[in-house]
Amino acid sequence: MENESRFARMWRPISDKIQDQVWYQQGKVKWDELDAKTRMAIKYGSLTVLTLGLAILVVNSAMSVSRQKKDLNDKVALIQKIQAAQDEMRKLKEVTSLAAGGSSPGSWNSYFENQATTSGIDATTLTVSAEKAVSGGAKKEESRHIETIIEVAAKKINIRHLVGFVFNIENGGRTAKVRRLQVDTQPDESGYLDVTVVVSAFTLKPDGG
Repeated sequence: MENESRFARMWRPISDKIQDQVWYQQGKVKWDELDAKTRMAIKYGSLTVLTLGLAILVVNSAMSVSRQKKDLNDKVALIQKIQAAQDEMRKLKEVTSLAAGGSSPGSWNSYFENQATTSGIDATTLTVSAEKAVSGGAKKEESRHIETIIEVAAKKINIRHLVGFVFNIENGGRTAKVRRLQVDTQPDESGYLDVTVVVSAFTLKPDGG
């Protein structure tokens, strides 16, 4: 009630000002000259026009929302297609790497340094051991690949760095599999880790098998 009273007080001066206008007085006189039937027809006609205008506005708004929703769905579908294509490319890269025996150019040291940098680790802090041959029986000798063991040590890294590094080692373009992890926490309780990653590195034999 208080809000209605306040609105009435605000509206009254505006209404009085409008009623004082010449055009309003002239219109009121003409309105009073009309018969009741004509007035009713005008009222219904005005209501019909107003209703039609509101209906058009609602329909336009609904169509606009529908177009925006369709655009959004199209963009989401495009993103999903791009992601699917990226997954396919990654899988193809892995298959190609396995078929080639992981014989990408460059040393294993460079490979691990690149994957460390990609993971946010300072590559200069890495320690990469020399390759150790893996002994095996006939199956190893008949394999097209040479398997060696390499230990990669990194100091003062966090969990995010470690997870990214392990993932990138196995998915970075060369055939490598993480065999074992040794994780030690820093004694100062800073949350940093000292990590040694034991990796099986596969290289195509020089004679191709």
